[in-house]
Amino acid sequence: MFHLVSRVSCVWFFGSIIFAANWVYIGRDDTFHNNIYVDKDSITKHGDQVTYWELIVKDDMILNFMDKRDIDTTKKVLMKWEAITSSPRQDRQLEIYAYDFDNQELGSHRSLDTKFSPVDVSTRLSIVGQIIDFALQNSKEGKDNGQKPTIIL
Repeated sequence: MFHLVSRVSCVWFFGSIIFAANWVYIGRDDTFHNNIYVDKDSITKHGDQVTYWELIVKDDMILNFMDKRDIDTTKKVLMKWEAITSSPRQDRQLEIYAYDFDNQELGSHRSLDTKFSPVDVSTRLSIVGQIIDFALQNSKEGKDNGQKPTIIL
């Protein structure tokens, strides 16, 4: 639960380069009423680390921890993650962007935290585990190019 809450945080504005994306539906997070996608084309693996972009698309129901001013505006959240693929699995958030219903960027934030956090993949239904498994299965060897994928689905 904490891990999912950490996936949606405060956002601050800064610019970024955008490239076309191939969003693949991973599953639904019924706890927070979100649909989860991963950009298959931007997944890279370097050593025991995999980097990927995740897109959370909120249903009509609003996340219970969102700030009141975001209730009618935030529809999608784009996040860049880096995961350690060896056991125990760990990940860290690198970037986060919030978008409104018209796909206009509301704000963004780059993480200053360099620490990885443990990922609970103990249950077969763990959405975070499914995301990392998908990233591992579809990764290309190489370093991340630093570009942000488009969010239009």
